[in-house]
Amino acid sequence: MDQGFQLLNNGQFEKSRFIYQEAKEIAKSACLWNMYFTSYDKEIETHWRLSELEIAKKKNADALIDLKTVLGDSSNLEYRIHQSLGTIYYMAGELDSATYAYELSIDKRPADRNGQKKDMGGIYTNLGAIQSKLGNLNKEIFYFKKAVESDKADLGEDHIYLAGSFSNLGDAMLRKGENSKAGQYLEKAIHIYELNNTYGENYINTISALGSLYSWNEEFEKSILFLKRALNYKIELFGIKSLQVFEGYSFLADALLRSEE
Repeated sequence: MDQGFQLLNNGQFEKSRFIYQEAKEIAKSACLWNMYFTSYDKEIETHWRLSELEIAKKKNADALIDLKTVLGDSSNLEYRIHQSLGTIYYMAGELDSATYAYELSIDKRPADRNGQKKDMGGIYTNLGAIQSKLGNLNKEIFYFKKAVESDKADLGEDHIYLAGSFSNLGDAMLRKGENSKAGQYLEKAIHIYELNNTYGENYINTISALGSLYSWNEEFEKSILFLKRALNYKIELFGIKSLQVFEGYSFLADALLRSEE
């Protein structure tokens, strides 16, 4: 299972698919049902990462039948299948079906002894992304706020997942024109990325967004500082001739011109 997970994360999907198929059969023969359905989850994830969405849908349907056959309607694992199905529909562009599947996953997810449902950040993030595609900005912000609350409760103030949630929320607030709140969320995201030594594309996009925000607010000294940082990271990550670097130079040039007006 651990080897399959590593292969999946490294993009070696064919090998990971084989390992999870084997793990699933071994777990089934040993009646280790939790491991069996975990293997099913990962096998399905392999298919949707390969864009084999029809196969992934069929695997989800098979998993749901197995689940109900073995454990009945009282199973607390059904939510995982609906969540996976929501992701497949989302990737296929079937946004209404994706929303319905995610909402079913929320409904089926078991609560702890305090009545709280855990590990909801990913679902709320995906629901926010769906609303963004549909152009429903207020609903998008609602779900991204829920993602922040969930990640903070489950993972603590400084977990790397929270950086993405704050960044999503900051970007949505920026599009709504609430620049002050947007800046606060983007700054929190950057702080968490740096705390976790994570300087990839999401970090770069976040500091670039904050640099642009400072430019719009006519805080040009801060704007130029952040946009230069973003440009340097883009050159390092994407190469000097990349579209991302062209974009970085454009943002920086715009801030420099506006600062001289």
